[in-house]
Formats: sequence, C-alpha cells, structure tokens
Amino acid sequence: KTSECEPLAREALEGRRRVLGEEHRDTLQSLANIGALLQAQGKFDEASKLLADAIATARRVVGSDDQLTIDLIATMADQLLQADRLADAEPYLREWVERSRRLFGDDDPNTLVAIRTLSVLLQKQGKLEEAEPYFREALEGLRRARGEEHPDTLTAMHNMGFLLNLEGKQAEAEPYFREAIERSTRTRGAEHRMTLTYTANYAGMLLEQKRFLEAIDLLTPATAAARKSVADGGPSFLVRMLGMQSDARIALGFDAERFARAEMDLNEAHALAARSRGEDSLQARRCAESEACASRSWSRRPMRVPSRRRRASARRARARTRPRASRSCCLFSRLRRCSSRDS
Repeated sequence: KTSECEPLAREALEGRRRVLGEEHRDTLQSLANIGALLQAQGKFDEASKLLADAIATARRVVGSDDQLTIDLIATMADQLLQADRLADAEPYLREWVERSRRLFGDDDPNTLVAIRTLSVLLQKQGKLEEAEPYFREALEGLRRARGEEHPDTLTAMHNMGFLLNLEGKQAEAEPYFREAIERSTRTRGAEHRMTLTYTANYAGMLLEQKRFLEAIDLLTPATAAARKSVADGGPSFLVRMLGMQSDARIALGFDAERFARAEMDLNEAHALAARSRGEDSLQARRCAESEACASRSWSRRPMRVPSRRRRASARRARARTRPRASRSCCLFSRLRRCSSRDS
C-alpha cells in the first residue's frame, strides 16, 4: 500500500529537514525512500526530480564514493530503467557499476546486481553482443557470491537464457531456462510470480521454434498455478499465459477438442482482461482479436477430400453391400420411372 505510506514518509522527511537540516545523511535517506515509493506508484517524473536533487546534494556533502550516494545513483538508475528512459538511465548505471567495482570489488553482491542491471539496459537498447559478457559475469559472480538458488542468481540465470534466445542461440538458451524454472519451483513453488515468469518466457521460445506440444505441456500446469496466484501476479499475467496456451493449440491444426479448449482459454482471458482493465483496454482488444482469428481458423478448417481412387473404392464397397435386386424388379422399376415421366 505505497499510496498510504507516502504521507508518512513525507512527514518524516519534513521532520528531519526541520531538526537535522537539508544536507544531513538521514534527510537524504528520507528523500531516497520517497523516491522509491513514488517509483512503485509509477510516478516516475516526480521520483526523478526528487532523486536528482538528492544525488546532487549527496555528491556535495558526502562525496560521490560514499555508500549513500551510490545507493541514490542505483535508485535513480533503476527507476529510469523501469520508466523506459534508457538513454537517461545509462550514465547512472555505468557510474554505479564503475564505482561499485572500484570500491567493493567485482564479486561483491552489490556490484553484481549493478552489472546485471546494466546488462538488462543494454539488452533493451538492442546491444545484445555488448550485453552478453555482462550477463555472463553477473551470473557466474552471483553463483559464487550468493549460491545457486538465491533469487538474484535465478533471475540472472533466466536473463541469460532470455538474451541467448534473442540472439538466436536457442539451443544454448534452453538449459538456462530449464535450470531457472526447476530451481525456482523447488525453492519458491510453482505459483510464485518469478517461477511463472521464467516459465512463460521459456514457453515463448518453444512457440517460436514451433514446438507446440512441448509448449502446451509446459503451460498447462503453469496456467493452473497462475490461476491460484492471480492476486499476486495480477490478472494480466494470467491473460498472457492463457493466450500463449491457446496459440499453441490452434497452431497444431484443426482438432475439435483442441479448438474447443483454445476457445475456452481465449474466452477466459478476454473476460479477465475486460473485468480488470476495461473492455476498451489494449489487452482486452488483443484478446478479442485472438478470438476472431480463432473463429476464422475454425471456419477455414481443412476438409478431407477423398482421392479419385478412394471414391471408386468406396463405390465398389457400397455396391458389394447393397442387396441385389432381381432382374424383374429392376425392369419393373425402370418401367415405373418411364411411365411417371410420360404422365
């Protein structure tokens, strides 16, 4: 409930300003706390202005190499990255990495988190080759510093797979995805938001490779888990997984049972998106478009047209099983048809 915390944090800030002054460490820390709260509420512009003032004051009062200043720089870099202001975030991130390396060492957990965040920025900028060594360094360092199953290590593991997939190195990416999912499921559970995130991104790679049956096998239990944790992950997360599952089923080609399940997935996703974000929201409109595409695929399902040889074989089979009429009956039948035409 960040909106409820904000007034209390602002009250604490004003009290520290009056008692301790604008440039006291505790006052600057209060500014950082409010910046983080504003960031959590999506108020990125307000958070950026407040943090920029705090960083400038910290540089002047305690110096750029102080832990407080580095923490402020890290908070600013993170919130700019979340706001997709990549060009603005890059200098803060590079400074965070450089100062952390120099002051704390390459294997310090704070340095490794800084490296991992810089690698994500480079990936978002499309600089995949430049990002890869940073991803590898962060993962190997976190394995050593925090262990194989620490949440930061698992995120770095998943990020490595995600980057390699973007680079077209699917065979190399797959083991990272699988390990991240297996370890996260064991330590945090199948219903944890990050476990579901890793699973969804791996399923996306399987869909790109047209490995539809494997994607369905992966998504079916994950979607059930997402339904249970919808309050934690948010409806949009479940909508995404339902959409991927229906895409995989439709892509396998016409099958009445599969299409019926795909239609159920899309209907559930559409209803969920409309209820949580409104019928006119982008997510709800995409669900409606997917439903329309599924209907068109259903109406254009291939009809099996038998070959000429099979049609001839079927006629012979019917002739063999048809009761043979006597010659007199056949003659009487022809005479009756002729008389009916003459009349």
